[in-house]
Amino acid sequence: MLDYYARCARTNNHTVREAACTCIGELADKVARDAVAPSVPRMLRTLIACLRDDSWPVRTRASEGSIIRESTVRGPQTCAGGMRGTQCSDRRLFMLVRTQVDVT
Repeated sequence: MLDYYARCARTNNHTVREAACTCIGELADKVARDAVAPSVPRMLRTLIACLRDDSWPVRTRASEGSIIRESTVRGPQTCAGGMRGTQCSDRRLFMLVRTQVDVT
């Protein structure tokens, strides 16, 4: 499913790109954390690319979708707890999004 959303986020139609960003955000928010966690880096990379879109509605949806809840990504406490690997990569991507989108 994420492959489909990622392809849609690169299409020529801005409405489809906007919908893809919304769907990615919903996927992160609504699906069980353990099921989504391995896909979070790719989801964020797709949304970050859309933050640079020429269409403001796409950028808006990408910024909303990029605010993948800290509980989904497991936020800064993941690496602080000494874990390595994917979770720390997720943290770096989350922090990258925080620098591009005001999440407070």
